[in-house]
Amino acid sequence: MPVLPLLLIEDNQDVIAWFRRLLDPSDEEICVASSIRDARAVLGSEPFATIIVDLTLPDGSGVDILPDLRARHPDAGILVFSAHESDDRIVQALEAGADDYVVKPVSPAVLKARLTALRRRLTPASRASTPTTIGDLTCDPIARNITGPVGSVALTPKEWQVLTTLAGHPDKLVPRAELLSLVWGYDFDPHTSVLDVTLTRLRQKLVQASLLVSVHSLRDVGIQLRVSTQTE
Repeated sequence: MPVLPLLLIEDNQDVIAWFRRLLDPSDEEICVASSIRDARAVLGSEPFATIIVDLTLPDGSGVDILPDLRARHPDAGILVFSAHESDDRIVQALEAGADDYVVKPVSPAVLKARLTALRRRLTPASRASTPTTIGDLTCDPIARNITGPVGSVALTPKEWQVLTTLAGHPDKLVPRAELLSLVWGYDFDPHTSVLDVTLTRLRQKLVQASLLVSVHSLRDVGIQLRVSTQTE
């Protein structure tokens, strides 16, 4: 089965050359777009398995094209590759449709491992067999919406995966390393705050929809999804 190409949205020629050296051309066909305009032009040309987006582009922020990338390629792994590290930037990227966020500079070994993990988790099968209800929430796996007595809210792909992964382990504190493995596919320490950012956003969104469902963390132990009862 042929490997789908990778779309690299990057205007720095040195970085483009670095990626070409990093990725084996016999395994990885790379399509390069050096601007948001160029990226939009190739979006409908062919399917992409993986998309890497720089945030600083000549005609705007890479965040601007993330919603279109996610809409056109819902099962692709989308990774933001940026020199800017802040929770606000990570939140903005994840909310716009990214799955992971890598801060420059990064070693080739770590980046390749992050890409491998991303591909392993971002497949149609990874979203199968999700629950339809969690506590007082009705969950739509297609739209990734949760609806409860307070309201309805859309989740990002990773927020959805974290929620349903925790729901699949009722009454259990899931260790951080296990959650990173189950949701992001990491079998190593990725040295990123992306899990903490995702958990914070998920907690905020649960409050907007549910009266009973919440996420709790116990430092150095794990994360748990709790479903209260009406009588509590």
